[in-house]
Amino acid sequence: MQEFSGGELALARKLGVSDDEIAWLCHTDLEVLGKGQLSPDEIRDATGNASRNLGPEGAKKSLTTTLPVALGKLQVAGQIRRVPSNGRLDQQRYRYALWKPNPLDEFKLTAEEVFYRAGPPILSLDRPGIAHRVSVVFKTWRQSSESGDRAARARSGRAWKQPPYVP
Repeated sequence: MQEFSGGELALARKLGVSDDEIAWLCHTDLEVLGKGQLSPDEIRDATGNASRNLGPEGAKKSLTTTLPVALGKLQVAGQIRRVPSNGRLDQQRYRYALWKPNPLDEFKLTAEEVFYRAGPPILSLDRPGIAHRVSVVFKTWRQSSESGDRAARARSGRAWKQPPYVP
């Protein structure tokens, strides 16, 4: 399973939660969600003692139970997904469901390959030379995507036209 890098796991460890406890909770959550979509309260009721209350110390740090840690870990691994409870995406009411087939099973790219294919996330012009380095990376990425566009347009019968260069 991919490492869950959220701050909730580190905070839970500081509050005395072991990795084995989170792994057990993840396992029980998956068993319970095998029966269908459930809200967090329904998951908590169905898992019984698997998720525990972290007491007033956890409440001070905004982590009252271990359930959000396990759900976050399962979401990052692609094993569960959040589904809007009333079909609206603009509200914070979710149900959780198993994600079959797992979309990350076939995903083979490393973080560096994802960055290379997606291009630089931020264009920073505050230091000399960085704009040139970023433009070289972006130009390389753009050229690789253009060759794919040419092939796709050739298959569709549409003529390929060079996009304007924007520095």
